[in-house]
Amino acid sequence: MNNATKGVFLAVLAAAAISSANVSVKYFLRFTNPESLAILWYLPTVVAALAITFWKKSVMKEIFNHWKQGLVLGLIYFFAAIFWFNSINIIGAELTGFITRLEIVFAVILAVLFLKEKLNLKETSGIALAVIGTIVISYSDGNYIRLGSLTALLASFAIALHLLAAKVIVKKASPVTMLGFRNFFAALFLAAYVLAFKEFKPVGYELIPALIALSLLSSFIGFYFLYKSLKYLDAAKVGALRVLDPVFILIYVLVLFQT
Repeated sequence: MNNATKGVFLAVLAAAAISSANVSVKYFLRFTNPESLAILWYLPTVVAALAITFWKKSVMKEIFNHWKQGLVLGLIYFFAAIFWFNSINIIGAELTGFITRLEIVFAVILAVLFLKEKLNLKETSGIALAVIGTIVISYSDGNYIRLGSLTALLASFAIALHLLAAKVIVKKASPVTMLGFRNFFAALFLAAYVLAFKEFKPVGYELIPALIALSLLSSFIGFYFLYKSLKYLDAAKVGALRVLDPVFILIYVLVLFQT
């Protein structure tokens, strides 16, 4: 398997795992507010990343060498999380999954402008076809006008910016270290935000095991695959493959809720 094929395979796995969060988060938001859930959602991945780093006996070295990059990544993802969780709360998992795929457009523009990445005609045509397919699949009940939802658009831009930063940082830090730092600082900023402007509302104890499992699936395993794919593919191409997210979301909704 060549590097390009590895990158595509990892990016598709990432889309399958990360997109499960849309449906999971929509369920857990029945019991808490978006900001409180965001804090709880990222903590299991921080613990997992620390455990793996400690097991590798490189925890202090990794923390000392890469905390600044992690701070930047966490700050960007803090904004992405705020907008994304609120968007799901307002307009639902499926529509948020569709609108935030505009990150593809933002990711391509940012990668071309700042990383000097290039796309040939075949790749550009493939991205355009994928976007058109997502629009066709996601369009229903006249909700297309909601494409203008500000929170989802801001989330898609922040996600694309995070992808660009990750492409640069992954050359220096391991994916596990990036995950730990990103979610630690994102959770830290979220906690400060909740203390300043919101009321922290924890979910019931009976939901904690499911929350931990689903958090690890999407925010640890999914993003681990995503960061690994960035070692083999350009950020624009990885971002383009995230167009599969709405397809997986529809599958999860159909299987879990028969809707």
